[in-house]
Amino acid sequence: IYGLVGLKTHAKIILIVRKEADGIKRYVHLGTGNYNDNTAKLYTDMGLLTANDQFGSDASAFFNLLSGYSQPPLWNKLVMAPLGLRDKIYELI
Repeated sequence: IYGLVGLKTHAKIILIVRKEADGIKRYVHLGTGNYNDNTAKLYTDMGLLTANDQFGSDASAFFNLLSGYSQPPLWNKLVMAPLGLRDKIYELI
């Protein structure tokens, strides 16, 4: 996925969609870095792995937006620049 025309796309997100016995399940990994062994002594990378439905819904919407299949959604958990990050930061201050 190349992203939105005119904008640099840089996201550390993985979405795994899996069929399980009780239905479709989404797993999301969000990270701060690339987990590089060579730079591990300089800084710490952090990651979140979750099966939370709100994160899964947001991750699906994010990839649908980047691939051109949908318009920007109302996010549950994620925030995306330039579509709301500034407002969210102001809200949290």
